[in-house]
Amino acid sequence: MKLILEDKDIQKLIEVFLTRKDFIEAISNLVNKEDINKLHPAIDAYAKKVDTYA
Repeated sequence: MKLILEDKDIQKLIEVFLTRKDFIEAISNLVNKEDINKLHPAIDAYAKKVDTYA
């Protein structure tokens, strides 16, 4: 018995699998090293306040 994918099967596969465009959009919102580095001054400032008032 030979199984053949029908149009509805192919459409379902397209819906399930991530496209390159979807992947790029998904990872564009992730935090990266540059974002973390931008937070360092704020973290240092809070740490100094804690040291001062603790």
